[in-house]
Amino acid sequence: MNRFSLLARFLTFRKELATLWQAFVSAETPVHLKALMLLVPVTC
Repeated sequence: MNRFSLLARFLTFRKELATLWQAFVSAETPVHLKALMLLVPVTC
């Protein structure tokens, strides 16, 4: 992979992580979805 590809992937990752964090701290997100979000890093 070249540097541009790595940088693009990193920026995409940051954007998606910010979106997931906003969903996690949002009051509208159901608790069972928040629990599933916490389980994903454990199972990988």
